[in-house]
Amino acid sequence: MLRVFAKASPPLAANMLPRWVAMLAIGICWLSGCGTTQWSDTKRTATEQLLISDAVDRAVSKIDFHPLAGQIVYLDREPLKDTVDENYTVSVLRQHMLASGCILKDKKDDATYVVEVRAGAVGTSRHSLLVGIPSTDLPVVSPVPGAPTRIPEIPIAKKTDQQGVAKISLFAYHRATGIPLWQSGNSRVSSTAKDTWVLGIGPFQQGTIHSSTGFAGGEFRINPLAKGDKTPPDKIWVAQGIQFNSPESIAMQEKKENQTRLAQKQTRPADKLEAGKPEASKSGASKSEAAKEVTATGTPASAPKAAAPAATPRGTIQGVQPLPPTSDNRYPEWEGRF
Repeated sequence: MLRVFAKASPPLAANMLPRWVAMLAIGICWLSGCGTTQWSDTKRTATEQLLISDAVDRAVSKIDFHPLAGQIVYLDREPLKDTVDENYTVSVLRQHMLASGCILKDKKDDATYVVEVRAGAVGTSRHSLLVGIPSTDLPVVSPVPGAPTRIPEIPIAKKTDQQGVAKISLFAYHRATGIPLWQSGNSRVSSTAKDTWVLGIGPFQQGTIHSSTGFAGGEFRINPLAKGDKTPPDKIWVAQGIQFNSPESIAMQEKKENQTRLAQKQTRPADKLEAGKPEASKSGASKSEAAKEVTATGTPASAPKAAAPAATPRGTIQGVQPLPPTSDNRYPEWEGRF
């Protein structure tokens, strides 16, 4: 009797498992890779630029330009030549002067007064304090391969302070006569950036360029539920967002100025004709006109007339009073206008 023995085949899942493992390994190897990010730094660090710009903002905000409100002025920036961040300083000054009511001109000959600006200091300085073992070079007695030649810094506590200083002053004089009008005095302000390490942990960042205490570039709070320092920071008025005028009011004022210029041009030919007449005819005409006024009104023409209303300063809006001097150099006249 013939017996046939058939070998049982393994389950299908058991046969396919090694294949799936192999395919998964190949896919991971094919998809795996590495990426690189290119980093670069500017010639000047952001901390240095923030220190200088913050110091300039604070120094300019302390200057009171209200004595020049409503006057046509030219800002002479020549003494600022070759100072650090000259363009930024000039721009902040122009902004503060416009907000204070000054009418700026780009050409010196078009202005009534000249405002000259100078900077005694615009720069940074730094000092540090270390409690611990500073980095020290070891003397090389015998050159042994692999022997250390330098002891690294071992700080228990470390502090680095960096300051940005701006000292700015201005004075104004009459362009045509050179008569002095006003001087601001020295406005000197320092901005700070402080980094602190304790037992190797840090830096804890503080200073005027930071809105709150930071840790390694982020905000640091001992109590996570705390909302931070409740003390309001000093207001830097040149850094506040303020709308001074609306486009409609500026267009209206420009229209009024154009109408005034046109009226002045139309009256000039009549003035020239009047100037060319003989004195006798002028005196006779004036006498006849005076007699007519006396008979018509009953009062002599030489009687004092009511004073004409004061003309609105050029560049200002009708009905807006001149800027009052303020102790903290605010712009209260602009608040809530629009």
